[in-house]
Amino acid sequence: MSIFGSNPFVKLVDKATNEQNVTEDWQSILECCDYINAQQTRPLECFRAILRRISHTHPNVSIQAVILIDACVSNCGKKFHLEVASREFITEARKLLEKAHPKVVEKFKLTLRKWCENEFKSDPELEMIPTLYGQLIKEGLDFTDPSKPQLPKDPNVVISDQEEEDIIKALELSMKDIKNSAGPTSSGSRTNGRGASATASLYPDIDTSITSDNSNKTTSAQPTTSNNSRDVMQKDSFKVRALYDFEAAEDNELTFKAGEMIVVTDDRDENWWSGNNHRGEGLFPANFVTKDLNAPIDGVQSNGKSVQFDDQVRVKFLEEEVTDIEETKIDRLLHLLHEADPTGVTPDSDELLMLEDQCARMSKLVDKELERLDRIHVALNTANRQLSESMREYLYLNQ
Repeated sequence: MSIFGSNPFVKLVDKATNEQNVTEDWQSILECCDYINAQQTRPLECFRAILRRISHTHPNVSIQAVILIDACVSNCGKKFHLEVASREFITEARKLLEKAHPKVVEKFKLTLRKWCENEFKSDPELEMIPTLYGQLIKEGLDFTDPSKPQLPKDPNVVISDQEEEDIIKALELSMKDIKNSAGPTSSGSRTNGRGASATASLYPDIDTSITSDNSNKTTSAQPTTSNNSRDVMQKDSFKVRALYDFEAAEDNELTFKAGEMIVVTDDRDENWWSGNNHRGEGLFPANFVTKDLNAPIDGVQSNGKSVQFDDQVRVKFLEEEVTDIEETKIDRLLHLLHEADPTGVTPDSDELLMLEDQCARMSKLVDKELERLDRIHVALNTANRQLSESMREYLYLNQ
């Protein structure tokens, strides 16, 4: 027997979508929702009963059926959502959009957009509805509400008389403020060479700007003179005494021994000074000398031992960021940890310390991989559950 024969839910649907209804029969609509929630009939049968009325030839029936299925989506939970997000509904929806009355099509498009923005937005099990919505947009369907006025894209367009009046009032207030702030005064007003009033101008005079620039230039020139005099003072030579031996590594450096006197000619740099002695003239480190000419000199430093800078710079580069999980290194580290001495008598090997550091920098990648595997596990469990439910439903229908 057909499900539309003596099913009481079909009678409720027919009542809620009666073509004689002038307005929505919300009492019957809510009774349909309560009937589905009470699980007196399987959601699939309820869904098909409503779908039958959506494809009705009378526009009033179809519009009320769209309102009814929207109410069921809002009130009947996930089980009804799964029936809507099915290939059967997608097929009927496309037929409706192609052949139905224009008012029915507009109502259905607004309902479909509302579902995609709310109930069907973020659930992957219901993705068929958002997918349909995206495909229809690509095909050129317009889902904007025709009852709402479209705002112009040009920001200079005035869309209402009230807005135009507000703009005029704002301009009048602005002009009053300008007149009040630039009002005529007996002492403050003057006229420039072009006959324009200075008080009515919102821009600075050129003469004033030039005078201001000249005064700034004069003021800024004073520190330069001060700096020049300071440089002259720093160029006055003075004597220092070497604390350590220094052997020149470059042609422009000065060699000296601990205890020797050096004449400093330039001390502007904090680290390297310039001076001369009986060996010549050049640069030397400032912390190798002292201005105290009577300072005692360490005997160890003066007994033929000298300090020399090594130009063979040794740079230790930081290791690059780890981008892959290397299982062999993790296995090797676990083996070394198993063989390590827990008492601390035997020190850990360099290989163990190096592998421990490398594996520690893999921790973020390991966490991300575990999260990915967890998501796959959840998806597989969900697919298994859905497959089991589908098989049960298939066996039930074939009984």
